[in-house]
Amino acid sequence: MANSRAHLTTPVNGSAALFCCVLFLLVGCSSSETLIKPTKLGELESSLPVSRVWKKVYVKEAERNVASLPIFVDDAYYYWIDSSGILYALDATNGKQVWTVDTGNAASSAVAGREDLLLLGTRDAEVVAIDKESGQIRWRGEVSSEVLSPPQLAKGIVVVHCADGRLFGLDAVDGRELWRFESKVPLLTLRGTSTPVIVDEFVIVGLANGKLVALKLWDGKPRWEVEIAAPRGRSELERMVDVDAVPVVVDNVIYTVSYRGRAAAVRLTTGRVIWSRELSSSVGMAADEDKLYITDDAGALWALNRGNGSVMWKQEDLVAREITAPTIYRDQLLVGDLEGYLHWLDKETGHIVHRSRSDATPIDVAPVVANDKVYLTSRGGILDTLELKN
Repeated sequence: MANSRAHLTTPVNGSAALFCCVLFLLVGCSSSETLIKPTKLGELESSLPVSRVWKKVYVKEAERNVASLPIFVDDAYYYWIDSSGILYALDATNGKQVWTVDTGNAASSAVAGREDLLLLGTRDAEVVAIDKESGQIRWRGEVSSEVLSPPQLAKGIVVVHCADGRLFGLDAVDGRELWRFESKVPLLTLRGTSTPVIVDEFVIVGLANGKLVALKLWDGKPRWEVEIAAPRGRSELERMVDVDAVPVVVDNVIYTVSYRGRAAAVRLTTGRVIWSRELSSSVGMAADEDKLYITDDAGALWALNRGNGSVMWKQEDLVAREITAPTIYRDQLLVGDLEGYLHWLDKETGHIVHRSRSDATPIDVAPVVANDKVYLTSRGGILDTLELKN
């Protein structure tokens, strides 16, 4: 998912008056002295034996304030794309550049990979498929609007979620359209779309209208649809209920959360809601054997019981620090923040046990764990790899 925390969008045919009103509200808020200030970081009583494996700088000084896109790491390579659409493949073990390719367009989504393909979306309503090993562009496919979440591939079908609410199924061989699904997008939404999750023959995706839908992978037809959050309030701003966080699927149960709505557990095969509780997040979540971890929109981190949604713990020491979605690494949870700190939390208690820093610029996107290492990037163009010594 593209980072949707601080961005709003209106459709092309939206009301100009509403747009001006929203702009006024945003400008007013930005200059207000009542904004919540980031929580100050306290001293830590403990620390972990964390070491750096390698570190690279890939952004020019003039571009160090451009928000970064999520990275993708597989067994061999660390893939990173810059704001102009240059894709880099680095050796995941040492950071050495293996190949680079100019995709020919500004990327608007993160890179995703499956089998022998890398996939990304562009601002000009295009999907680009790239060979993993060589970096050669295999094909380009046209869709209906900007692609903000990384396209997903399974069983020869590439699933793409566009900013206008449409989903497409493309042939993984040549990019031709196989099917499309349309959903109604509210007048005002967060800037971001939920990344589709493919499980067996299901495509699970959250929508800007507060619903979660399961589509058939082969033809895009709906299997079921469930409302996670209902719009409330008089203004379009108050009625935003986007389901932008990437759904998490464990043991045939889908875990999802909406903006200004609910966190919920939903049965994969039927769409039946198992439990739900009030919680607002457009940031993201992670799950392990018994807990669901969610970063809410205020910057608090929650641990919920996967079985019934009850609160196991809540960590509020990072409120207003614009922390990322949590990433699980061994017995810790990792979140980055607006000052470039990576916070390490004990999964069982939520206590912060370590803090590291690669750069003074924000970590916009969640770290990635692969090869038993932690890979991350900052807005300053720092590509960093860490590991916890046994």
